[in-house]
Amino acid sequence: PMQLFQVLPIIIFFLVYSLFSIGSHDRASPFSLHEDHDHGYTVRRRTKEHRIPYWVQSTFTKDFRDPYIIQNLEHQVYQSHKGHLHRRCNFEQKEKFTMRQRANRFYSGQERIDLLDKADRMPTKSCDELQKLINKYGY
Repeated sequence: PMQLFQVLPIIIFFLVYSLFSIGSHDRASPFSLHEDHDHGYTVRRRTKEHRIPYWVQSTFTKDFRDPYIIQNLEHQVYQSHKGHLHRRCNFEQKEKFTMRQRANRFYSGQERIDLLDKADRMPTKSCDELQKLINKYGY
């Protein structure tokens, strides 16, 4: 009996933890940055302030009626969009850096100059879009 009282708090902790964590991994995001028919994100919307497109499920207007909640959700859309651009920008910059490294390590003469020039001309569309977003909204 005494051992049971010693173990009981641990058992209660795990029961409470299990109850609160049930379903938390199954909850889908209320939005997607891309249309996704497989998960039901088929209704296109735009954020009011930033005009960023995002997709929601068909029950969105029924589930989200409070303007304050929608405003917070649209802030999350903005942050997710900005994070996506940041990750893509990092990838584009790494590609450019790798191309320059290859040119400097493995080539010489005109071939090296051409490859360095190609790396310099390589577009970084996500970086440009991210910079425009930051310049326009300041955050």
